Formats: sequence, structure tokens, C-alpha cells
Amino acid sequence: MFYDLPHEIISYIYEFDNTFRDKFDKVLEDIQQYQVYSYKNMNNETMFYIYDIHTEMSHVTNSLETPNWISTSFRISKKDMKEIATLRKLERTRKKLQYDISNFHFGPDYQNDFHELRFLD
Repeated sequence: MFYDLPHEIISYIYEFDNTFRDKFDKVLEDIQQYQVYSYKNMNNETMFYIYDIHTEMSHVTNSLETPNWISTSFRISKKDMKEIATLRKLERTRKKLQYDISNFHFGPDYQNDFHELRFLD
């Protein structure tokens, strides 16, 4: 990758085009399947939006590693997701999703206890 190059070479490239980093980051953003955003809910817990640009699905969950729950919204365009990110003040994060969110199945220990259901902001 570009950032694995020696610092001197990176500096040399920036001398020719100092917008390279912005353009490179934009290309990476466009080719990544999942865009991951984070925010704090009313209880000051970190929540994550995971947007799949290929299927136009948006997922909200409490963890990128071992979720307790996942909420999915369908037919969210890229423009809609940008508006959601602006309105909710979502922050783009470089943290990676540690499971296949499209095919995630809760294990046998998962209990569907509606008494524990809470609505978040």
C-alpha cells in the first residue's frame, strides 16, 4: 500500500500533488464494501452504523466483534446515508467489522427477552 512506502518517497509524491492523500482516501472509501461509523447514544454507549454500499443496507449494532443485537434497514442510498451521518453526527471510524454482518446468526445462548428491549435515542 501507499502508506507502507518509505517516508521520503511519500513526501516526494506529495510535492507533485498534495491532494493525493485526499484522492486516495476517497478511492478507498468508494471501494470498501462497508463504511463503519460510530456514535454515542443517550446512555453514552458506543454504537455503530455499518453501511453496505453494494446492497444499500444499513445496520446498527452495539459491537463490531460480538454484537448483542443488530438492526437492519433496507434501500438506504449513499446519499441517504450521508444525510443520516450528518444529522446524527456520526463519525467515520477505521475500526473493522469482525464478522459477516449479512449472514450473522446469534448463537444458542441468545435469548429473545422483550423485557430487556430498549429504544435508543
